[in-house]
Amino acid sequence: MLFQASDKKLDMKGIFSFSLDTDLNEISSKFGVKIIARIRRHKDTANAVLNMAYYDGKTTELEAKLKKFNPKKGNYGYVASLDITRSKFLDSFSNFVTIPSVIVDAVLIEDGLTRVYFRFHSSVSKHLSSSFASDWSQYDLFSIEFLGPNDGFSESFAEISKKVPLYSVEIKTRVPGNDMDITDDIAMSIFGSTWEREVKYLIAGTIQAIYYDSRSLLKKDSRDVIEISTTDGIYQATFANPLIEYYMREAENRQIATLALPQRLIGNQFSFDVVIPKMLLTEFYSLIFESFKKFPEWKMELGQIVPL
Repeated sequence: MLFQASDKKLDMKGIFSFSLDTDLNEISSKFGVKIIARIRRHKDTANAVLNMAYYDGKTTELEAKLKKFNPKKGNYGYVASLDITRSKFLDSFSNFVTIPSVIVDAVLIEDGLTRVYFRFHSSVSKHLSSSFASDWSQYDLFSIEFLGPNDGFSESFAEISKKVPLYSVEIKTRVPGNDMDITDDIAMSIFGSTWEREVKYLIAGTIQAIYYDSRSLLKKDSRDVIEISTTDGIYQATFANPLIEYYMREAENRQIATLALPQRLIGNQFSFDVVIPKMLLTEFYSLIFESFKKFPEWKMELGQIVPL
């Protein structure tokens, strides 16, 4: 697992829930199932990638209820994609993830409720309160279930994994020389070749990330970077990386909910973890080994593969 040095720099975490008048919430309430979702917004469209494990004794009736979502059957669960382009939820969610430092770890539909797990830095608490008041309080049964200290990346995902079993898959690579571009790559030009980051969200092909840099190399005139906490070395910036973009795009195309993408660069040694539901491990391995062939110059290899 990554983030041993900067694990708790986002010093707060939270969980809030609400009710949406949708078939998915009704299905989760009636059948007692848990559906994990990953929200993806593009330039003109948006969708939720949905993953749900099989449930003994409920499969036939569930399939009838899920039919309108055109689910596919994987080895251990259903996968589907729901168009949410014109939903009120998308507006609320988009406003929420644009708050500096906020990273949504999971959206879980269970017991008739939609539950959002997230981490953030305490410096944006006022922005968070405004979001709850203006966006989320309008939903039925809105409740803030937890708002307090963050006890670590692994612990946060272990809590989610108790409901939907998760795995972390590490991939190690060496960045090819022509991709170590210190002039056009924001991360390289500002933070150099030693840093850690987490993907925050992807909108219209632009990936926003939170950077952890304890060396304080940031230039004061870096207009492309949001300073979240100079004391803690936390910044927000966009980035481009062909390998990460491939994983995010292909996971969405294959309807695999990727919950986290922490990354680390030390020199030209680049590694990243992908947190996914255990039920989609087999499908995800296919993506990995295809990427080995597609990006031979990155010299990829598997690192740690562990349950959370």
